[in-house]
Amino acid sequence: MHEDASTQTRVPEGATIQASTGPVRRWAGIRYASAERFEPARAVDVLPKEALTPGPAPAQPLPYYEDPGAPVSEDCLNLTVWAPLETPEDPLPVVVWIYGGGFEHGANSSAFSDASALAGTGRVISVAPNYRTGVLGFLSLSHLGGYDGASNLGLRDAVLALRWIQCHIAAFGGDPSRVTVVGESAGAFIAGALPAVDEASGLYSGLVLASGGMSRVVPGWRAKEMTAAFLRELDVESDPQALRTATLDDLFSAQPTIAVSDIGQRNSTAPQALGIVNDSAEPTGVLTMHPMRALEAGRAASTPILLCSTRDEISAFRNPEVFDPADLETVRGEIEDLGVERTQAEALVTHYASLPETPTGEAGSTPGLVRQRMLTDWIYRLPAARAALAQAAAGGTAYLAMTGRADGAQAGHACDGPGLLGASWPQSTPAMRARDDQVRGWVLDMATSGDPGWPALPTGEALAARRAEELALGQGAAVAVAGEDFDAAGDYRTMTELWRGVDRP
Repeated sequence: MHEDASTQTRVPEGATIQASTGPVRRWAGIRYASAERFEPARAVDVLPKEALTPGPAPAQPLPYYEDPGAPVSEDCLNLTVWAPLETPEDPLPVVVWIYGGGFEHGANSSAFSDASALAGTGRVISVAPNYRTGVLGFLSLSHLGGYDGASNLGLRDAVLALRWIQCHIAAFGGDPSRVTVVGESAGAFIAGALPAVDEASGLYSGLVLASGGMSRVVPGWRAKEMTAAFLRELDVESDPQALRTATLDDLFSAQPTIAVSDIGQRNSTAPQALGIVNDSAEPTGVLTMHPMRALEAGRAASTPILLCSTRDEISAFRNPEVFDPADLETVRGEIEDLGVERTQAEALVTHYASLPETPTGEAGSTPGLVRQRMLTDWIYRLPAARAALAQAAAGGTAYLAMTGRADGAQAGHACDGPGLLGASWPQSTPAMRARDDQVRGWVLDMATSGDPGWPALPTGEALAARRAEELALGQGAAVAVAGEDFDAAGDYRTMTELWRGVDRP
């Protein structure tokens, strides 16, 4: 049921809080949808009388990836809105934060989703919705009887949140025609899927995809295999409907059966992990095609997109006891398993082994560091470059960036997270704060103008006939760098040449 015009303009009672950039108004725990377990959500369009307290965080297994900041519950489809303390004369652009957490964790009430500092600048309204995580949000059941639309439920939640923003953000001082979706890690994979979702058309005007994009896509056949394994683990193969009444403890105890811990296996072309399912062949699927194909088809040609990665992504996941291979031959075999022929795999290993030592003095040729650098490219930097090039080749606007090191520390996965939220961690050094300021500027400039401040990749239909990796990155296009001064364009260019011809979105 939709509200009448008088109800639509009423703003709930909120709270005034102090962000790192200044005082802001906050409305928390606003319900935007409701959902039964393993069912597509239904929109809730009635604004509450007050929104003073964060709503429940998504149900997720222990140990938490991060403190969710609120009690967890399956009834979690709420959002938080932050706005400058002073009401602007003209509506402000909107930044929508989609949190990461490996598709298994995260919450809008977490410190890793606190976008108050963006609103504290006075330049934007910021919004952080919850979406369902883990098997509750990304287990595919739509191919089974009685589960119509039960695929990519977490993605569908995010789309409903964007629809709520279109309907209601004007009441909070936001401009529904200028909505930039910012996602990091799993959040970036969710945001990166939006061009392939018909229901999302017109709900956003820009994308900022940090450490993610169009590559964590689970093929339909893999999703069905994972579902079958999950049902077997719970011993409900003959009665899939039993998932509706299973305890959360049982569901989460079975989740590792289909979501392995190794970062490489989680991010192959057929991920052994939860992710965006290519459900385009399902009658009730939410995707119309693979998200990368959507870029190539020009479905985001009118949407400016910023794709960024960090210089040392995989360093954040490297536990030598379980991550480091025994020798370089093992790394070469892993690359071959990705569909790379032997000569090219050997050339890749030789390249990564020849790179300089780390800031801590680890030799570039150690098997663990070679694997780290290889997976940094395979999982994050190669997909970012190819997505940007595909967007440009289709006539769209694409920007590339890379976050570098600060104070000699490696620039691991999520080191740009505070900057994306407009803030810095309390323990950050001056160099880290300066890097955060740069990243915050990218987000604010994308939200306000669709231009982060450097040239976009060259565009044109003439480029579409050429393979993306043949387009010379850094020649006629700039790559922005946050943190240290290094040749990020050269890194992207070398990488795309080394992985040329390898099937990877």
